[in-house]
Amino acid sequence: MCAISGIVDAALAPENARDVIGAMNLCQARRGPDGEGVFVDFPVALGHRKLAVISPQNGDQPLFNETRDVVAVVNGEFYDYKAIGEKLRKRGHVFTTQSDAEILIHLYEEYGIDCVRKLDGMFAFALYDKAKRRILLGRDKLGKKPLLYRLLPGKLCFASTLDAMRCAPDFSEELDREAISDFLSFGYIPHPATVYRQIRKLPPAHTLIFDLASGKGAVSRYWQCDFSEKSPLSFSDAARELRKRVENAVSKRLQADVPLGIFLSGGIDSYLIAATAAKQLKGKKCDLFTIGFPERAYDESDASCRHFKLLKEINPNLRHHLRQIDPEHFNLIDFCSSHFGEPFADASMIPTHLLSAFAAKEVTVALSGDGADELFGGYDRYRAIETMARFQRLSPVMRQAVLLLAGLLPAGGERTFCGRAHRFFNGFAATSMRSYFNWLDRAPEDKRQLLYGRRAGVSPYRHFETFSFTAQGDAEMMAEFDLANYLCADVLTKVDVSSMYYALEVRSPFLDDAVVDLSRQLPWRFKVDGSSRKKILCAAFADLLPSSFKRSRKRGFGVPVALWLRSAWKDFAGEELLHGALSRTCVVDPFGVRRLWNEHQSGEADHSYLLWHLLILSQFLGRN
Repeated sequence: MCAISGIVDAALAPENARDVIGAMNLCQARRGPDGEGVFVDFPVALGHRKLAVISPQNGDQPLFNETRDVVAVVNGEFYDYKAIGEKLRKRGHVFTTQSDAEILIHLYEEYGIDCVRKLDGMFAFALYDKAKRRILLGRDKLGKKPLLYRLLPGKLCFASTLDAMRCAPDFSEELDREAISDFLSFGYIPHPATVYRQIRKLPPAHTLIFDLASGKGAVSRYWQCDFSEKSPLSFSDAARELRKRVENAVSKRLQADVPLGIFLSGGIDSYLIAATAAKQLKGKKCDLFTIGFPERAYDESDASCRHFKLLKEINPNLRHHLRQIDPEHFNLIDFCSSHFGEPFADASMIPTHLLSAFAAKEVTVALSGDGADELFGGYDRYRAIETMARFQRLSPVMRQAVLLLAGLLPAGGERTFCGRAHRFFNGFAATSMRSYFNWLDRAPEDKRQLLYGRRAGVSPYRHFETFSFTAQGDAEMMAEFDLANYLCADVLTKVDVSSMYYALEVRSPFLDDAVVDLSRQLPWRFKVDGSSRKKILCAAFADLLPSSFKRSRKRGFGVPVALWLRSAWKDFAGEELLHGALSRTCVVDPFGVRRLWNEHQSGEADHSYLLWHLLILSQFLGRN
């Protein structure tokens, strides 16, 4: 796990290119505190920061092939590197390190640009082929590791972070107003856009090939998660196969030459990963980490402690680390949000940052349960889509009566019954897809008009309209969209940025290629059936699951934004929103912001999500 950077710029002298890469490396030092490397071959320069996880003593980069005409820098892990390495050695390839990253170069020698299809892991890489005079950039299938780039005529720049990209020559601070509009709706900026007009994210499962002779680059997809193909397996056979694949995925991710731990919440996903790992560790020591909160609606520490007692029965040498956190201080918001390089407003970044800082004091690698919700139907909104379909079959009179009654409900916080009911009924629209967007959209059209007026621009709904769905049913289509967008741009970005700030590598067994491949082939009824979520996952691990999971409801990993904006964060947030950078720019109308703030404070409406997004945007503008 590391950070990479690079430039192709004929206008730079070699010594200046080395200085630029040095500056980019320095910006990414926290992601790789164990060493750095620089390679210059005019007009190409590559950089690398190292976090030693596999073979700490001899995993330095850049890496070279036998003839030193193929050079690569890699961020991430290849889990099947030993088996692949053995096959490549039999074909005559000579390895000079024990690092997992070295298989990339030799796979490229065998398969060319198709080498990316042979990789299993989380990765972003850059490979320079001197003979063919081309640069190959690649990113893993689900976007677990970041890769940003700027492509200009005859020039290429790339890095793991936006801060490093700012070190490149001719960096432009021109903002992408459309991306900012998307951010206000979603709380993140969907790929391939960034907050800067000239900089783009390489999407998951894509490569970029830059030809030095022509000075042109082309981005292309090498894989898509196709939900149209369904497995003939019965439910019981599929459950057994799922368990086998998850167990194998955990086994691969327990390979490390550094201390390793597990994130443990009160939910099913992290518990199953911990239970599976506990069995495989066979009495070896392992640390589990939990963050607790003072608000009961958000706190899972009691449940995690109960689950730890069960895990101790599997492996007595497990140790549980629990820290109660009250992350109300405003400076913590600015501290966490500043590391993303662009506006990012998933409030769970705060506990994720705190959990990463907590765990990094003990371990270098941690396993998590990320991805199970998208793969196995864990979100409430999937069941809401199915409920809405049944609602639409009611008579028009009945539908109108229900909506009128719903309108009488008082405003509530995001995790109250009233708050959930308002979101559910306000999301209704002509189509299920539009309804799903409405549930996700934190800046609906009336709010956009208030903030932008006639400058409202293109609706963020275009991301749904242009998406190439392969799934058939409404709920599965939404899960497919989340897997390709929300998981990468929000969940995995949050985890990567938060953990790597503390030089902590987080691995997600549920996102293993084989697990994802099976999941996409499973009928939706295997995942969600009536009130049951993650049905097949629970069936696959029934012997490990306590009965308490059947009675518990999903909470997620968040903070009470609505409450704290009216209490602990009120003074700080009000000052920032009404008098900070947002009020001094032309990005949104400050009078619209003031109206939203006043309505929220009076209790007339709950604008917490949109105000939170505006707050993060204001902080970003103030830092730039």
